Formats: sequence, structure tokens, C-alpha cells
Amino acid sequence: MSGTGETVGWVTVWWKRALRVVAVDAIAILCGIVSVLLAARLTARPAWLLGCAVPTMAAALVGGVAVLIPGRSKARRAAAAVASVIAAAALLVAVIPASPDPPRPVVGSKYWELPTGSRLQYVLKPGGAGNRPPVIFLHGGPGIADLESDLSYFAPIATWGYDVYAYAQLGAGGSSRLADPRGYGRPRDVADLEAIRIRLGAARIVLIGHSYGGGIAAEYAARFPNRVAGLVLISPMPMDPHDRSPREATSILDTGQAIRLYGAVLAPRSLIGYLLLQSNPSAAHAFMGDAEADGRNDHVLELSEAALHCAGTGPHPTTSQSGFYALQYPQSIGAARVPDLQARLEVVSAPTLIVKGRCDYLSWSSALGYRRTLPNSSLVYLSDAGHNAYQDRPAEVLKAVSELLDHRPVSNRYERLEPPIDYEGPA
Repeated sequence: MSGTGETVGWVTVWWKRALRVVAVDAIAILCGIVSVLLAARLTARPAWLLGCAVPTMAAALVGGVAVLIPGRSKARRAAAAVASVIAAAALLVAVIPASPDPPRPVVGSKYWELPTGSRLQYVLKPGGAGNRPPVIFLHGGPGIADLESDLSYFAPIATWGYDVYAYAQLGAGGSSRLADPRGYGRPRDVADLEAIRIRLGAARIVLIGHSYGGGIAAEYAARFPNRVAGLVLISPMPMDPHDRSPREATSILDTGQAIRLYGAVLAPRSLIGYLLLQSNPSAAHAFMGDAEADGRNDHVLELSEAALHCAGTGPHPTTSQSGFYALQYPQSIGAARVPDLQARLEVVSAPTLIVKGRCDYLSWSSALGYRRTLPNSSLVYLSDAGHNAYQDRPAEVLKAVSELLDHRPVSNRYERLEPPIDYEGPA
């Protein structure tokens, strides 16, 4: 019994010591991150940021060992050595950049060189009629483009005589990136869209916007109402800036999916890059360049793909070469807030289709707000669709789009204000 008691006591001592080593490392790493964020207010150079992190972490290690790890000098030295190795390993993981896979080529893609300064990648399915307004698909995200997949869903519209375009917005896909992430946002995207219309020589255009792309389409229609022949808003982003549902996408994931997702999001370099973006976007971009950031973002989007569809469906296409900074900067602390859209949309008379899925993580009110505001709008509810409704129920979406373009009544429009009884998303 004595031997057993001694063993238990020894294990307890070393277990407590291990926990204290972990606490010391946590404090040192936290101090290092804080020092980097403070230094980023003064400089964007990664070498200077590292120069602040190393001595700060070293000082935190020494102080933490002195305060949290009592005992003989030999045991303290051993604990200090272990803590130092762990901290050094964490620092190396944060400093050494990842090598992303090369982007997947997009078959048949071309580029627009626009007077806004943007170079945008696009694909086209020609309709051949020549007398109908072009149809332009606006992807969501922002920064989440999958041109081949997106065009494949809407290519049937070309058989009706419409040229169908899908393009990667600035900062996404094969389109150009900005050296300063502060240039990303809806104002630039709307300016690019108007430049595209002019480049196409079209008096009016038909816009199909998904999620964030729906916000671009609505903003464009508010600014250029006479240039829009029709609007299709699929799971559109909320107009209300206080709507919190865009932040609740991951609530749909199961426990295992959520753990894998947050493991990727909280990876040291990803976390530091995100935090730097809140403090100094230029420092974030210098620390983690576009190729690495976009590759990491692709992985995160792959892990969260299930949140875009109803449970048990799939498999679904995954995004390649998304745009981390195009996605994250407009949502960052320092980004300018977009002016209220609702009052400006009331002048838009173009026929509008709003598509809402049963499993969409965005609020019901986000779709209802557009229907209430746009005077010539119809809402279609799809009971077997999630946020990416055009992928889940392509035939139903195309049927409603056909009715809209032919100026026929939308056959399965939803008239009530309250959501259907089987609706699973937030109110």
C-alpha cells in the first residue's frame, strides 16, 4: 500500500507540474500574440513583429516559471526547458508559412481588364440570340467563387437565348488581388459590375445573386435601377445590419464537423492572420500572403460545406481558390459599414425573384425584408434546400427564373409573412 500511495503521490505532483507548464506556455503565447498586435499598430513588417514577439515570450516564460513552478532548482530547470521547447515549437508553427496547392485551372475562362483597376476572371455560356440582356451570376462569400460549377447550374438559361456569365469578384478565384485588403467590399464590387455592363455594351442586365452576391445585386439595382432587367436573389444576405444570422452558419454542423472546422480556424498562422486583419490589414497581408491565406480559406470552406445544405444531402462541390482577404476584411472591425439599403431599394421596379430554402442558416426576415421592400417581387420557398438552394434544387430554381424572364406569374410563390411550418432556420 505504501508503494501504491507513493506512486499516486508522484503522479499527482508531476500532473500538477505539467498543468503549470501548460499554463506558463499559454501565458507566453498570449503575451506574444498581444505584442504582435500592438506592434502591428506601428509597422506592417513581419520581421519587426517577430522581433517583438520573441523577447516578450521569453520574458513571459521566465516570469511564469518563477511564479507558477515552485520546487527545487533542478525540477524548475527541467520544467523551464520543457516550456521553452513547447513555446519555440508554437513560434515556429506560427512563423513558417504553409505551401498551398496550386489553384485548379478553370476551363474556358477569360479575363476582363476593367477601368476600375480590377482584372476579373469569367466564363461564358453564349445564348446566341443577341437581342436579350445578358444574365450575370454573382457568387457569394464574399470571395467564394467556383466558376465552372456555378456556370453549370445556370447554363440552361443560354438555351433560352441569353448569354450567361459567371465571374470571380475582385480577390476571388483567378481574379486579381489587392496589396491592401482595405480596398475590398461592396462599393468596389458594384463599381466592377457597372464596368462589366459597359464592357458588354448592354443597356440592361439580369442579375442572379447568391448570398453576398444577392447583396451586390440589390445594391447595384438601388444605384442603377434603369440598368436592371431582372433580379434573382438566392438566400440573399440580410439588409438589416443587426441581423446576426450570418454568423450562425456553423450551428448547423454536428460536433465532429465543428471540432474539425475550429481546429483549422484556430491554427496559429490562421488565427494570427485574422487578428492582424482587425488591427492592421497591411500587416496581415505581409504576414500571410494571398496564396497561403486563400489555401487555408479553401480548407476551412471545405470543412464548413455541410452547413450550406440540408442534413444528409451531398456530396457537394467544394471551393478552390477562394479569397481570404476579400471574405474577411469586409466583415472586420475596421471595415466601413454599408449604408442602409432598404429605403433605396423601394425605387427598383424590375421583376424580382427571391429564393429561400428550408435549411438556410440566414434568417427568414432576411428574405422577407426584400419581398416587402421590392414592389415587383415574388418569394419562392424550397422545402428540400439549404443556403445553396440553386445547387440543392436546380430544376425548381430554373423553373422560377424562366417564369420571371418570360414575365409570367411565378407558379409556386409563397405569400404568407410567417415561415412555413417545416422551416428550420432562424426567424
